[in-house]
Amino acid sequence: MATQEPDTSNPPIESAFQKIESFGQGRLADLNVVFGISQDFLRPMSTTVASIASNNPLLVIGVHLLIDSLSDESREKLRALAGIHANIEISAYLVEPSYFADLPSRMRYPAQIYYRLLGPYLEPGLDRLLYLDADILCLRSLQPLLDLDLAANTAAAVPDLEETNDYRTKLLSLKPGSYFNSGV
Repeated sequence: MATQEPDTSNPPIESAFQKIESFGQGRLADLNVVFGISQDFLRPMSTTVASIASNNPLLVIGVHLLIDSLSDESREKLRALAGIHANIEISAYLVEPSYFADLPSRMRYPAQIYYRLLGPYLEPGLDRLLYLDADILCLRSLQPLLDLDLAANTAAAVPDLEETNDYRTKLLSLKPGSYFNSGV
């Protein structure tokens, strides 16, 4: 009886990214936030991170940046961001874009939207991650998210606007109440 060869058509998830640099003081984070962006979106993401840091001064925020290229100038900007906000620890991961090449993407939905799927594989011990789109502002403390009892749930999500939920639920033939905002 012949043994079955392992399936090598899909490379292991670990080959999809590599940690390339850390910015900050090397502290353990109270809250870990994941962003998946292109280098062009570094400025808006930095605004999001600054708003998180400013509204959560007592929390150490671990920022996990999944990006497909990072110039020296961008590295300096991340270093400066971590220097301005003492409660920020930034880890940059270089993503191999070909890993997601077979997935559909469009101008409005670029390949970087899939980078968030790598979050659970970034580092051992990251048992709770907050994924955020890079174009939002944090206006309050995120402490309630740390206090949220997820029990046996794999994920927590927030609903979108009611009209968006209704429209997309019908468009995608989903059960009512099953559509959520994927950016928060």
